[in-house]
Amino acid sequence: MNRLGTFIVGYILLALELSLRPELMLASSGGVGPSPLFLFPLVVFAALNAPLSAALWTAGLAGLAVDLAAVRPAAGTVAMATIGPTALGYLAAAYFVALLRGMIIKRSALAFGFTCVVSAIIAQIVAASILLIRGLLDAQLAPPPGLWLRLGDALYTALTAVVLFYAFRSLAAILGMSESGHRRFGDFPASMSGRR
Repeated sequence: MNRLGTFIVGYILLALELSLRPELMLASSGGVGPSPLFLFPLVVFAALNAPLSAALWTAGLAGLAVDLAAVRPAAGTVAMATIGPTALGYLAAAYFVALLRGMIIKRSALAFGFTCVVSAIIAQIVAASILLIRGLLDAQLAPPPGLWLRLGDALYTALTAVVLFYAFRSLAAILGMSESGHRRFGDFPASMSGRR
C-alpha cells in the first residue's frame, strides 16, 4: 500500500465530506437528516485490497480525522471534539471487511456498495454506543445524533460508494492496492495444487 497516495486521496475525501455532506443532507426545511460519508468507502477499499495491518491503520487514522473534524456542542458556548468513537467504529468495520474479503466480489460496484452499507452500519453502531456512554458519564456533552440518523447515513453512503468505487479502481496503482492479491488462506503449496 502506498501511504502517501492513500493519505492524499483520504485528505481529498475528507475535504469533500466536510464540504458536501451538509449540501447533500436529506432534510426538510433546515432539519437534520441523513447525509453520505465520503471517507468511509476508502476505508472499505483498503480493507478489501490492502494487507490487514495497513487496512487497520488506514481505518484508525481516517476515523481519527473524522473525529477531529466533528465538533460537537457542549454545555455553554464551548464546542469540543470527542476523539475515538468514529476511529473505533471504523476499526471494527475494517476488521469485519478484512475477515470477509475472501468471500466478496471485489470487481463489482454493487458488491462494494453493499459491503460499505453493512460495514458502515457496524461503524455507526459502535460510534453511537460510545458517544451514548460518554454522554451518560458527562452531562456537559450534548447527546449524540440518534442511531436512526446514523443508520440513514450508512444507507446513503451506498450511493457515494458506488461512484467512488470506479475512482478507486482507476487510482489503484496510486493507492498501491491491487485487487488480485491477499487471498484469505494464502496460496497452496505447489505439491497440493497439482502444479509442478
